[in-house]
Amino acid sequence: MLDNPYLQYRRAQTETAEPGELVVLLYQGAISFLQRSLVAMRQQDYALANVNIVRAEEILAELSATLDKGVGEVAINLARIYDYAYWRLVEANCKKDPASVHEVLGLLQELLPAWQEAVRIVRRDRATRQAYPAAPAWVAAG
Repeated sequence: MLDNPYLQYRRAQTETAEPGELVVLLYQGAISFLQRSLVAMRQQDYALANVNIVRAEEILAELSATLDKGVGEVAINLARIYDYAYWRLVEANCKKDPASVHEVLGLLQELLPAWQEAVRIVRRDRATRQAYPAAPAWVAAG
């Protein structure tokens, strides 16, 4: 049985994405799941809210697990944010608390533009290097 075209597209998108692009996709996914959970909570469909919150929790766990904490304080601080957000979602799910979901949603929406900008910078730098490759060593030496 074939996947639906949207799922095929999303799978291809994640298989060809650069690491920074994957982070952006993960953020976008978590944001989408949290928005869906809020809709489900408003409709008192707590089973659906649970499914969507758990998916967002899984994304936060993945974001945390893939951080290279050896690169510095930014990574360590991101790990703390992801951990905090994860446990806020666990609490939100247990208490069916939309305020906690809103809090985590706000955190992710605040961080997402920084990741998007980082991806733009990497793409721009890569395009610049391709357009203006470094001169061969014999040119620099001569």
